[in-house]
Amino acid sequence: MKNIFLYFIIILLFTACQKQPTANFSTDKTTYTAGETIHCTDASTNAHHWLWTMPDGSTYTTQNVDYVIDTNDIGGTETITLETFSKNKRKISTISKTITVNQAILASDFYSFNGITYKPVIKNSILVAGYWTISAGGFNYSDPVVIKLYDSARPTVSMTYGITSNHNLLPGQASLHFFYGSYDAGHDYGALSGQLVVTVGLNGRLRVVFNNLPVTAGGTSSNNISGDITCF
Repeated sequence: MKNIFLYFIIILLFTACQKQPTANFSTDKTTYTAGETIHCTDASTNAHHWLWTMPDGSTYTTQNVDYVIDTNDIGGTETITLETFSKNKRKISTISKTITVNQAILASDFYSFNGITYKPVIKNSILVAGYWTISAGGFNYSDPVVIKLYDSARPTVSMTYGITSNHNLLPGQASLHFFYGSYDAGHDYGALSGQLVVTVGLNGRLRVVFNNLPVTAGGTSSNNISGDITCF
């Protein structure tokens, strides 16, 4: 009986000596493009075990993690969570941090205007004011192309849209604008006529192709705009 009591006391002392961990970690940067690797470095104290939960739900138990973002990631704000444990796993500390993921830029992505060809850095495809809107531009969306489709939901069928300068679109119509901010005092060039083709591809990706659409700024014609943009 005495030995059992002594053993019980030892267990209590061992448990009491377990220090409370404090979870913490860093990432090599805060903004990524789909397909890149996130380097997660543990900065916790008194931690003996680790459980990472990554944006796609996958988990890791190593102290540090190198996580490759899926190239089909649709982008946005995503969360990484780290749980740390004491040696006997009875004491836990948790921390979560957010990162920003941008959609992957494909080899075919471009738009050209006024003799200049642009490679988008950021793309999105979202519902805005009742129209499905596809945008592509530079950092902080400088010089973006903005395409507004009549559809109030992401297109699921490939089709050709007729371009109109009227924002009050009808079925089968679209409007296209280019905000030429860096070089032209922020003029909004709107396509006057033409067509753009929307193709629904793998995993619901939308590919939008338009060629030599005449555009105008303030009623004055000015060259053409073309592009090939794929995004979710």
